[in-house]
Amino acid sequence: MMGERRKWKAEEKLAIIKEIEDTGKVIETCRKYSISSGMYYKWNLNSAHF
Repeated sequence: MMGERRKWKAEEKLAIIKEIEDTGKVIETCRKYSISSGMYYKWNLNSAHF
């Protein structure tokens, strides 16, 4: 049985983006939150629209 997809709130996305910008650790931070690096880059491109 597959789990439901996680819905990320804009505040959560922005916090993750900020953490990556502050630490410079994309892969480690993505693993911490169980997201793909591709998802992070997509969020980062669209962050002005949050």
